[in-house]
Amino acid sequence: AIRDVGVLIKMLPEIINVLALLAVFVTIYAWFGCVMFYGTPEGREFFPSLMEGWWTLWICVTTANYPDV
Repeated sequence: AIRDVGVLIKMLPEIINVLALLAVFVTIYAWFGCVMFYGTPEGREFFPSLMEGWWTLWICVTTANYPDV
């Protein structure tokens, strides 16, 4: 068990890099969604702000809205 924790600690920098890159991509696409869908019904529902757009895209990334996949 202690050896497993050591392995996890060694993997942490790589995991953080991947999660940071994912966060950058989701942020860019959330901003793009806010700009592209501004003033549309979809924009008001899914991209009214950057944080709402981020949350919408995060749900798509994690497939939380596709429970049968």
